[in-house]
Amino acid sequence: MPVQLTDRDYEIFRAIEEHGVLLEKHISYFLPANGKPSFVRDRLRRLHYCEYVVTGTHDSMLSWWNSPTKPLMYALSPATRALIGARDHDRDLGHFDYQRHLLEVANIRMLFHRDEREGRISGVQWTMKSRTPQQASALDAKVSFVNQGTLKRIGIINQSSRELENLVCRLETAIAKEDVDFVCVIAADQGRLQAVQKHLAAAGSASMLKDRVLLTTHKQLYKSGIVNATWQDIDNTDVSILFEPASRCRNVEWISDRTCCNAG
Repeated sequence: MPVQLTDRDYEIFRAIEEHGVLLEKHISYFLPANGKPSFVRDRLRRLHYCEYVVTGTHDSMLSWWNSPTKPLMYALSPATRALIGARDHDRDLGHFDYQRHLLEVANIRMLFHRDEREGRISGVQWTMKSRTPQQASALDAKVSFVNQGTLKRIGIINQSSRELENLVCRLETAIAKEDVDFVCVIAADQGRLQAVQKHLAAAGSASMLKDRVLLTTHKQLYKSGIVNATWQDIDNTDVSILFEPASRCRNVEWISDRTCCNAG
């Protein structure tokens, strides 16, 4: 017997569509109830039973996943995608590298909501950015929040790949064209973080990037949260995610004719 869909079900569908694939814990944080994570497990099981969502397990390594069992992911069924008018994905949601990237981005969002729930920040607003072969965004996501009455706008780049070829281009484009105070680059581990810092420090725009780019690792975020994590600039200097940039030049002439590459 088909389930009677509720407004909450459609919120679940939209959250999954926004990210492509999600874990149950992600959904519980994205759709809070009374300021706390929602209990969505029973509803997700019911939606799966009625074929509104499909499940699968992620088979590759997730640095933040410490359970001996593989994480169960949720995606929308073709019927539900048609029901809500969801766009077709240009990339394969079944590819483990892409799945890992999407799950890492979702986990970063969850950590912002966790800091919000614990009172460190407020008013978290998250927007996923499209990065398809046809139309690439420099960012993976944008997030805004309020700290002590001040609105912060941050760009997010999840640097899960070892490839650095297009990172400078993405950062320059985001700083010039996106309404963000600075861009946060989250690396997979300390070794990759140092490689990113070295790469950015050698860029021709290094002096501008120093004031507008913050870096950390997934492990540091999962250990300490967004606000309390140790962030660094491209020169390996510790900074706070709550800092005020010294310069916020929006109209950068040298970027006006450049476009961001399509690197994943």
